[in-house]
Amino acid sequence: MTTVLTLPGLGGDVGGYMSEWLRGFAGQHNHIAVDYPAAAGTASIAAGVHQLQEAITQTLSVGGGPVVVLAHSQGAEVVSAWLEEFADTGPPPGSLRFILTGNPRRRLGGAGMGGWDWRPVGRTPETRYAVTDIARRWDGWANKDNYPGRAGGNWFKLWWGRFTVHSDYRDVTVA
Repeated sequence: MTTVLTLPGLGGDVGGYMSEWLRGFAGQHNHIAVDYPAAAGTASIAAGVHQLQEAITQTLSVGGGPVVVLAHSQGAEVVSAWLEEFADTGPPPGSLRFILTGNPRRRLGGAGMGGWDWRPVGRTPETRYAVTDIARRWDGWANKDNYPGRAGGNWFKLWWGRFTVHSDYRDVTVA
């Protein structure tokens, strides 16, 4: 049976919203929420990488695979940092894949800003793992260039989308 590990964005999984993400994708499988601080700061992301590594290792060791990691916003940043650190030494690609929503480090259109410590952060790396990176139109964190099309003079929609569109991926369908 597939296990879905979820990593929320800032503020954590208040109300269990990650189980509703992508039309209830996580709830259709063995769902395990990865507990990490989900707070402002680089320490949160580093702690998340550690917690994610433990969750992946533990889940695969008890036969809970294959594993899908579903991560949103800062959770997607945790996955990006995990891929930077463990992509070459992690479990076989057939046993682990990633679905990212609202990813600020998205290769195409992500905000690409500096980290909490103001240092530049890289884009989500390309590795041997399958990564599905989903961004909604007008999500100003994950789709700042508003592809398809261009934002043009709609900077307000993108800014506002950081607080509205970015926080809701419930009705997005994933194959």
